Amino acid sequence: MPTCAFGSAAAALLPKDRYAPDSYHLSALKTLRTFRTLEPYNPSVLYLVAERRILRLLTICKSKIHRASITQTDVDYVGSITIDSELMDRAGIIDGEMVQVWDVDNGERFSTYAIPGEHGSGDICVNGAAAHKVGLGHKIIIAAFCLTDEPVTRTVVLVDDNNHFVRNL
Repeated sequence: MPTCAFGSAAAALLPKDRYAPDSYHLSALKTLRTFRTLEPYNPSVLYLVAERRILRLLTICKSKIHRASITQTDVDYVGSITIDSELMDRAGIIDGEMVQVWDVDNGERFSTYAIPGEHGSGDICVNGAAAHKVGLGHKIIIAAFCLTDEPVTRTVVLVDDNNHFVRNL
């Protein structure tokens, strides 16, 4: 079973069922200390200890929906952003996935989770408290990220003013 450690939280590497770490966990902790001296703490880097290796996982942008227009806001809905399911499919964003939303018009940024809207509708609806951060018609960028130790080819979906697919950038 892999164990995760974020930056200085090296104690997470210790076995949960013992008071003292075994030699494997001690060597993993020493290796983590070596990583930390070579690289300053970066919250977007995850070190994963699995099968006697330490993987350095980076947070990489995997997809974006570029310059979509807000078609609706709903403060009373319980959070999230509703995105036309066609755009979600094209961008590789799945139901419930965490996304970053950047408002091009006012500079606001927030994270939430994506839920699929009607296929082909062009709907982009910001729900819950985040609805206060955007306005109808504002242009936004919706970005999804993944943790990986391998190169990622980013998908960038360009949409028109009605949030219909134009092309991949």
